[in-house]
Amino acid sequence: MKRLLIVFLIILISVSTLACAEEKVNEETVITESVEETSTENKAENIFIYDDLKDEDFNGYAYRIWSSTRENQDLYTFITYGEMTGDVVQDTLYNSTLNVEERFNVDITGVTCGSDEVTASKVKASVNAGEDAFDLIISQDRVIQTGGLAGYYYNLYKAPNFNFEKPWWTSGTAAMSVDNKALFASSYLSFCCLNYARVIVYNKQIADSLGMDDLYDLVRDGTWIFDKMIEYAEIATSDVNGDGKMDEDDVYGFLTGTAEPYALQVAMGIQGYAKDNNDLPYLDFNLERAQTFLEKFETLMQNYAFYDNTPFAPKPFIDQKGLILYTCLIAVYDEIRYSDVVYGFLPTPKFDEEQENYITGITDAYWAIPITAYDNIDIISVITEALSCQNYNNVLPAYFETTLQTKLSDSPDDSEMLNIIKDTLTIDFGFTYQLSLQNLYGETNSGKLASYYARVEKQADKVLSKLLKSFNEIG
Repeated sequence: MKRLLIVFLIILISVSTLACAEEKVNEETVITESVEETSTENKAENIFIYDDLKDEDFNGYAYRIWSSTRENQDLYTFITYGEMTGDVVQDTLYNSTLNVEERFNVDITGVTCGSDEVTASKVKASVNAGEDAFDLIISQDRVIQTGGLAGYYYNLYKAPNFNFEKPWWTSGTAAMSVDNKALFASSYLSFCCLNYARVIVYNKQIADSLGMDDLYDLVRDGTWIFDKMIEYAEIATSDVNGDGKMDEDDVYGFLTGTAEPYALQVAMGIQGYAKDNNDLPYLDFNLERAQTFLEKFETLMQNYAFYDNTPFAPKPFIDQKGLILYTCLIAVYDEIRYSDVVYGFLPTPKFDEEQENYITGITDAYWAIPITAYDNIDIISVITEALSCQNYNNVLPAYFETTLQTKLSDSPDDSEMLNIIKDTLTIDFGFTYQLSLQNLYGETNSGKLASYYARVEKQADKVLSKLLKSFNEIG
C-alpha cells in the first residue's frame, strides 16, 4: 500500500512535459537549477513521445538494478515492478517493463542491497573487484555522488543512445554535472525526486479560527513571502496550557523537522555556487541576502517554531499542534492524509516580493551506471532510455486527473498550489556535493555568518579545485 501511495504522489506532480536537461552547459548558469520546466501541450493532447530507438534483439540480456531501501521502500520499485498486483500504478509499471523486455528480448530485475550505507559498501566492493554484478544503481543522493567522485560510475554524457533532449531527462542531471561530465542522473527513469519535494502544509481550521487572509491569494499575488509566513506563525503561536512556557503541549505557528532547513534556504534563492560556460563551479554567494534570511529564520525558530527530532515532523501536525508544517510530500501521503486535520498546500514562500518565482527545494535518489558495465554500455543505455520513455509516457498521464481530484487535495485551490510546486522543483549543487554554505542554519549562526563566510571564501578555490581534480581523474 505504501508503494501505491508514493506513486500516486508521483502521478500528481508529474503530469506536464518536463524540460530537457542540457547535455552541455552553453551559458553561465546558477547551479541551483530547477529540476523541471513543464509544458502541457503534448500531455494535453495525450501524445506518446517516442524514444527513437531502433528495435533490437539482446538475446535475453539480464538488466540488473541494484537498489537501496529507504523508509521501508526498495527504490528500484520506482523504476520497475515485477508482477501484476491489481494496483493500477504497479500494474502500469509492470506493463512498461514488459514492453521493454519484449521489445528488446531482455530480463529486467531489481535487487535490494539494504540501507544506503550497506548499498554504498557493496557497490565499492563490487566495482573495485571488477565484477560484472549490476547494470544500474539507485540510492540516496549523497551516497551516489560519493561513489561518483570515487570513480565508480560511467560518464553518462559518453554513453550511446541517451537523448538528453527528451522530456524524461530533467535539468537535475545537468545541474550536477561538472566539466561536462555527468556521473549520475536525476531523471524520470525513476520518480524519487518528487517524493522529497519540500512543501508548506497548513491547518485550514487554525487559519480560519484566526481570521487569516486567503493564503492562496497571497501566492497568486506574489506576496506569499518569508516575512508574511513569520507574521502568521507569530499570530498562531499560543501557550495553550497557560503554564508560561512553550512546550509540546502548546500550539506553534511553524513546525518542521531535521531534514528541512537546507531546502528552505534553497527556496529563498540562497546558494553558494554557480557554474561558468565551461560547466565549472565557482563560489557565488550573496552574503547580505543570506544574513537577512538567517536572522529571520532564527527569530522564527526561537520564538514561534517547534523543531521535531524527526526528518519530516508529521506527528505534531497530525496532533493539531501547528498552523504551518514545512515537510516533504512523502510525509503527507504516508501519514498526514489519514489524519483528521483539514489541510491545504502552499509553495514555500519567496524571500521577498522581488524574488521572481517560487522555488521548491528537494533532495533525491540518483541513479548511475557502474564503470564495470563498460562492455555492455550500448545495451544498458538502450534499455535505460526505453524504460525512461515508457515510465514517462505511461505512468504519468493515466491517472493524473482522477488522482488529483480524489486523492490529493480537497479543493481546486490546493490543486493549483501543487501545480506550482511541481513546476519549481530545485536541486542544489552545494547540498549534493556536501560543500559549505548549503545549510547555513546547521553550519553557523547569524552573528558569525560574516566570519564563517570569510573562511569559506578563503578555502573555496582549494575545495573546488579538489572537486574538479576528482572529475579530471575520471576522464
